[in-house]
Amino acid sequence: MTTSENTNDGRKQHEKRISDLFPDALIAEGFGDCILGMVEGFNQPMAVLYDKTKVLAKLQESMEEDEAVEYYEYNILGSYVGTFTPLYAIKMENLDG
Repeated sequence: MTTSENTNDGRKQHEKRISDLFPDALIAEGFGDCILGMVEGFNQPMAVLYDKTKVLAKLQESMEEDEAVEYYEYNILGSYVGTFTPLYAIKMENLDG
């Protein structure tokens, strides 16, 4: 099995596990390997949590950095698809000064 097949299998396992445990959760297609886990809040439903840095890196595989940022901000972050809309985290080590 190649590295990309292993990565793809891991991504699919994350997506399947979340779908099995939280059938209402919305999964951003093609970004399963960017999943950090699930988040919850008081009186709010569980939502899938993605690593923003990984999402941007994945987008940059097919577009320039500025295009990736614009695409992310408008098409991903800017898309509200209901109560279970995925959330995107910025890890502490990636926060700017």
